Order: sequence, then structure tokens, then C-alpha cells
Amino acid sequence: EGRDEVGRLARLLNEMTARLRQGVDRLRDAEHRATLGEVARQVNHDVRNGLTPLRHVLKHLGEVAEQEPEKLGAIFRERQSTLDNSLAYLEELAAHYARLSPERKVGLNRLDAVIAEALAAQSPPPGVTLKNQLPVNLPPVEADPVSLRRIFDNLLRNALQSLPPEGGQVAVAAFLEEDPDLEEMRVQVEVSDTGEGIPAENLDRVFNDFFTTKSEGTGLGLSNVRRLAADCGARVRVQSEEGTGTTFTLSFPLPNL
Repeated sequence: EGRDEVGRLARLLNEMTARLRQGVDRLRDAEHRATLGEVARQVNHDVRNGLTPLRHVLKHLGEVAEQEPEKLGAIFRERQSTLDNSLAYLEELAAHYARLSPERKVGLNRLDAVIAEALAAQSPPPGVTLKNQLPVNLPPVEADPVSLRRIFDNLLRNALQSLPPEGGQVAVAAFLEEDPDLEEMRVQVEVSDTGEGIPAENLDRVFNDFFTTKSEGTGLGLSNVRRLAADCGARVRVQSEEGTGTTFTLSFPLPNL
């Protein structure tokens, strides 16, 4: 009887720990979304400031071309400084926001180590199994380690969120195989889940910015995966079947050793 009581307390403690971890993850996501929203509003404001003069000049030129085409050259020369200044402002703005991106340090990375860390950082609820099926003899991948970690954090989080309340499985596997689209040998990593799957009509949209079917989603997780993968020289594709699950495949180039 005492042993049963200890078992019940242990299960209760595990459930409380899981709930606390989920709460911390939700808080971190909320803070991230709030910061992202502030940056997005600032970017929107700054870009509009650069586009408004361009829009006015182009509208004016269009009216001149329609009503007094013989004056178009002279009017263009009069307004050219406004066009040049607006374009220079937008170019300076792009350079400014580019500096917000952290400098990437590219090097050789062992995928088994990166993915093991990403899996260990997850907080799966009861009933969910995480499987690491990576071989230890994979070639290293030449990429920024922070970008790699962000890729797998996003994919694992997305996979866990797709699982039903009763649980399921998320697995990561990898192999050295020819990429069917590029016809060259590549390191390929699969992140699979036994979740709800993605409707066929949404498969071409999952990597679009701000596309989401989740009530509290930002629609940026998978679009960030695509961008980060491209920064690493990788390609990402998705296969899914409703009611069965989804597999995201990353295809990394072999390093130049």
C-alpha cells in the first residue's frame, strides 16, 4: 500500500513537472510573439514611410503620361530626386534591420549531437514518445550551429503540437541518400510525427509567412525553418496524410572536406 502511494506521488510529481515545463514554454512563446509583434509594427511603419513618396511620384507620373505625355521627361527629371531619396532610405533601412540578425559562425557540425540536444530540450506531455533514430556515422554538416538548433527546435515543437491529447510519437531519423530532385548524394534528416496530418490543400502553404491553422500560432515557425535551412544550404520538403501523420525532410549538402 505504501509502495502504491509512493507511485501515485511520483506520477503526480511528473505530471506537475510536465505542466510547469509547458507553462514555461508557453510564456517564452508569448514573450517571443510580443517582441516579434513590436518589431513587425516598427518595420511596417518604416517601410511605409519609404514607400509613400514613391507611390505619390509614380501616381503623378502616371497622370502626366496619360494627360500630357509630352511633359513626361521634364516631370520625371523634376521628381527624380524624390525617387532617389526614397530608394536610398529603403536601402539604408534594409541594412539597418540586417544588423539585427546575429552573425553566423559556419563550421562542421555533428547532426547526431545537435539533434540529441534538441530532443533533450523538449517537454513532451504524458503519452508522448520521442525517438532518436540517427546513426552515429553520418557525415558532418557545414552550417551555423545556432541555425541548425533553431531548425530542429521548430520542427520538434511543431510535431509535438500536432499530436492528439492521448499522445503519440515523434521520431527523428537520418540517412545518406541521393536527393531525388537534385540527383546528388546528400545527408537527409526526417522529423516524423503520428499527429493529425496536414490537409492536402494546405501542403503548399505551410512554409508561407504567417500561415497557420492554430488559434495561438504566429505562422512563422515553418517559414523560419525554410529560411534557416536555405542559410545552411539545405532544402526542406513535407509529406503528410490526414489522420496518419507528417514527415518533414531536410536535405543537407555534403561538406567540402
